Amino acid sequence: MNAKEQQRAMVLNQVERRELTGQQAAALVGLSLRQVRRLLAGCRKEGAAALAHGNRGRPPVHRLPEECREQVVALAQGRYLGLNHHHLQELLVEREQLALIRSSVWHPDGGGDTQPQAAPAAPASLPKRALPPGGDVATGGWEPP
Repeated sequence: MNAKEQQRAMVLNQVERRELTGQQAAALVGLSLRQVRRLLAGCRKEGAAALAHGNRGRPPVHRLPEECREQVVALAQGRYLGLNHHHLQELLVEREQLALIRSSVWHPDGGGDTQPQAAPAAPASLPKRALPPGGDVATGGWEPP
């Protein structure tokens, strides 16, 4: 259990012991009263395991197959080294017949060497133009004759 789930378990136990109301528990854990009631029902039925997300420990459904992921990483570090992710994705679709979306090229192995480099810092702003003595910002120093 992580810290968030432990706190929820402590608060829900206080609700069970009638030391807190559902509204107070909802405010403490940052949930609505309906969600607190849902968690309480789950804890009564399954115990503390009901507080963990149901997908914990499962791989994502949209994850690339391992052989495809290895192929993308090898191509990105070899033949297509130095390309940005958008161009790499286009070339993989066009030349390698790999139907991938750009985010799959961006994170093929959950990190690794194919992550983008940090963007260069933005240039400093240009110095402000000095107005002539007695000049006005609205008129730019122009005065009618």
